Amino acid sequence: MSSISSLCLTKLDVLDSIETIRICTDYELPNGQPFRGDFGERGLREIKPVYTEMDGWLESTADCANSDDLPEEAIKFVHRVEDLLNMPVSIVSTGAQRESTIMRDDTLFA
Repeated sequence: MSSISSLCLTKLDVLDSIETIRICTDYELPNGQPFRGDFGERGLREIKPVYTEMDGWLESTADCANSDDLPEEAIKFVHRVEDLLNMPVSIVSTGAQRESTIMRDDTLFA
């Protein structure tokens, strides 16, 4: 509906020192039932996030310039984000420098 066809995942290097990475995949009500809808004031008080956990990579991704340079667990993280959102990650940023941008889809700007 929004015409988004791929994602840009920035600041991957910020996760380098995290042992277990938690990704919020859903929200639930206090009785354990899934929550669907607007958060509003009720959401801030009652609704709790549901997380899936992944192993971190505990290696530097800073300034990696291509996918082959990324640690295996970082690659798994990118694939997990793609699976959860049902959309490819075409760009991965691993640092502040322009050279620290991994283009995963050569046809992105064609």
